[in-house]
Amino acid sequence: MRIVKTQKILYNHEIRIQLITNSEDAYYIRLVRKLPDSRWSKHLNSWHFCNIQNHISYLNRIFPSDIKFYDISNPEALVKVNEESLEKRISVCQNNRDNSIILNFLYDRELASMIINLGGKALEEPARAWKVENSLGAHEQLNTYLKKANYRIEVVSDSAGPSCPEKESVPSPGDMGKFINALKSLNYKNRTIKQYTYNVKRFLSTVQGSHAVSSEKIRDYVDDMSIGKNLSRSYQNQLINSINAYYKTLYNKPFGITEIPRPKRLRSQPSVLSRQEVDRLIQVIPNIKHNVLISMITLTGITVGEAVSVKPEDLDYLNNHVFIRGRNENQGRSIPLTNELIEKIVIYRNYYHPGNYLFEGYHGAKYSERSIQKAIKKYASKAGILKKISTNTLRHSFAAQLVERGTDIRSIQQLMGHKSIRTTEIYKPLKSVQTVS
Repeated sequence: MRIVKTQKILYNHEIRIQLITNSEDAYYIRLVRKLPDSRWSKHLNSWHFCNIQNHISYLNRIFPSDIKFYDISNPEALVKVNEESLEKRISVCQNNRDNSIILNFLYDRELASMIINLGGKALEEPARAWKVENSLGAHEQLNTYLKKANYRIEVVSDSAGPSCPEKESVPSPGDMGKFINALKSLNYKNRTIKQYTYNVKRFLSTVQGSHAVSSEKIRDYVDDMSIGKNLSRSYQNQLINSINAYYKTLYNKPFGITEIPRPKRLRSQPSVLSRQEVDRLIQVIPNIKHNVLISMITLTGITVGEAVSVKPEDLDYLNNHVFIRGRNENQGRSIPLTNELIEKIVIYRNYYHPGNYLFEGYHGAKYSERSIQKAIKKYASKAGILKKISTNTLRHSFAAQLVERGTDIRSIQQLMGHKSIRTTEIYKPLKSVQTVS
């Protein structure tokens, strides 16, 4: 059980919710990062996020049951914190299939280090599980440490619980490797491959016998995920596509997925910003890298993934163009750049001297798409744009402005990189759509 204490603080003239815990691991941090406007403070040595009314109820509702939150401004909560903090728990399972021990516990640096020294390792699935060889020496060292650290030990049988999954409940590394290679050969994007493999692993961890799954089992799983977790229509379709791709690429069978009804996609007009609003957004961005990157998305209509993938050699200053690479050599396209944007890029390059990519993160890697998405929301609020926007909003705005100027729909399709003209035609009605204020 992880205990997280919370309190309201004033941070940079803004009321925030601070999260205080004794230890952190990747599992916890991944969850915290999903909180609205979550940030890490080196000064506070803790995470904090935007002020939410009844934040304790909100946190306990969206986080797993093994993480509990207490507002330390409440005296009653402090008593509960002290009671809960005294007990540490660990589940231990003997895995007879490979003569190993599976340990599941809240991250403990000293215990994790001991397991690694014993030749053990952390498991990706399930989260926070560790595996070590079942030997007399391992038993003695683990028992000594657990007694000394006052752990409450829960012994789990070999066939029970998520700590000891059945052999066929998860895909073998070989199968998953074949699946990933198959997706790569079909030119799937890296982000799509990552999401598909995650979806498949999570699905197979809930069923018995990965080689023969009925359409009823898949239907029940999709229904449980969509209704129980209130997933969007697009995510439900992605979930079905992931499972279908796994069975089709590995066994050449879709296993009745075509029989599963897909949620209808709601056709809605995308939100757009006016030229004045876009200018206002750009003007409030002091960070030169953010300014040039967001300007490029706004003035070219490329996606954020395409923007962070641009390399210095892709820029043609003589003809004012940037080459956008496609997944195949013949799928690239050339996008015109305005004189204003070229001037910004030149100033930016003279300041940063990028190497591998035009917009770089740590160690010359691509700049984080997540970082620029969060930055846009922050700058939109600063510019007084009240409606929720994203990089796609800027992309839609670019296309809508081309329609306003009477640009041919085929030309817009080519600039946007759409495979189908039907995708581009959603911008036609946007002439009369009221812009976001």
